[in-house]
Amino acid sequence: MNYYLLTAGKMMVFLIFVIMCIRLLFLFLKKRKKYMRIELMNALKPGRVVKKGWIVVFTLLFLFFSTIVAAESNQQSASLNIALTYKEASNGLNPNGSRYNMSDILSDEVLENAISYGGFSGITVAELENALDIEPAGSDKDLNELVSTQFILKFKNNKNVGNLSGKEVVHSVAYAYRDWFINKYTANYSILDIPFDDIKTYDYPELESYLSNAIQIICNYSNSYYEKDPAFLSAKTGESFFSINSKAWDINNTGLESLSSYILSNGLSTDRKAYMSRLRYEYTHNTNNYKRDISAYHVRLNAISKYDNDMATVVYIPTYDTDNTFYMSKTKIGIDHFSADADSFSSNAADTLSMMLKERYWLERLQESTATSDTYLKAEEMIESLKKQILDLAELTKSTVQDYIDTSSNGYVSIAEPVEAPKTQYILGLTLGLLFFCITYVEEAMRQLGHDMSKRKDKKK
Repeated sequence: MNYYLLTAGKMMVFLIFVIMCIRLLFLFLKKRKKYMRIELMNALKPGRVVKKGWIVVFTLLFLFFSTIVAAESNQQSASLNIALTYKEASNGLNPNGSRYNMSDILSDEVLENAISYGGFSGITVAELENALDIEPAGSDKDLNELVSTQFILKFKNNKNVGNLSGKEVVHSVAYAYRDWFINKYTANYSILDIPFDDIKTYDYPELESYLSNAIQIICNYSNSYYEKDPAFLSAKTGESFFSINSKAWDINNTGLESLSSYILSNGLSTDRKAYMSRLRYEYTHNTNNYKRDISAYHVRLNAISKYDNDMATVVYIPTYDTDNTFYMSKTKIGIDHFSADADSFSSNAADTLSMMLKERYWLERLQESTATSDTYLKAEEMIESLKKQILDLAELTKSTVQDYIDTSSNGYVSIAEPVEAPKTQYILGLTLGLLFFCITYVEEAMRQLGHDMSKRKDKKK
């Protein structure tokens, strides 16, 4: 209902002002025909106007009414500044490197949260969106030269949202957008929540790979931030992303290798027979692969040895470069493909042989194992120590990353009232009040002029 009252108030102010202007125009034209210009000018002098007090009273009443209309208009219309404070914003990017889109501020998800956040009832997302507008802050020249990181959110009432406070609406939308933005682009630490819940399902010889993967997760996570800012040093943790990586590799190269060596030297396994059976199967499978790769490697060597060397040295074709420069290009022939295949099979065979040797050594250690309960107890203590080191490093990584985010992003999104705090409605109301006074004054002067002239005529008669 407020919207309709405001609309009616604006129409009344407008009609009063228009009617008075029309009346003044007709009155002025009428008097101009009867009186000289000097008489009209003299009539405007304060001493000639009798009802100045009533003019002031009417003007104050009009000003009071127009001020109420202006206040209600300001209440139902508002604007707010939204600024992006993270480093990537200056390049028009989101924190994850994707392209920033200003229209996300008025997305359905944000507006739904804003309606809930502000407690607005009886309004849909589409209706709220129609009353809102978002535009980059700054002049057209600035917008053409720079990527805007500041935006102005504007709300203008209409019949569907006329009961809402403009200030409450823009604040609700802005804070809903900030929450949405932070939830979408802030650091996700879930990958660093390493539970080790399934560690008991792995046999002792498999723990090296299992724990190494956990360490690698921390390294990869830290590396992603090291690429963003290699020089960052956390004031909160005293760590840099490079130092976190160094700590991770220290755990891998000292504690993890010590555990692996201890397990291997003592031939530890939770189910020795089952693990040995699996090793024998893998060893047989790798042996067959090794024989196949070696055989393929020798076949390629024999093919190369039978190739005509004279032919290999003269296979050139005339070619034009991209800049139309003529040259003779040596094309690939069969011997080149044989050489590449031979290198590939040789490399595969070497890798397979390395696995075979490791598997055979494991079989020997398991067969010769004389591990006691104390040996296993010590291995468990080493495992628990490594788990603690990894978990502590994961927490340290979280704290360092969070400090980096707090330092570099300043909360991602800043919300503030417009610096200029525009009061155009009030200025317009005061201007109309001043014009109302001038029009009323001139009208009264014209009437007084006619009244004075009538008196003079009566005296002459």
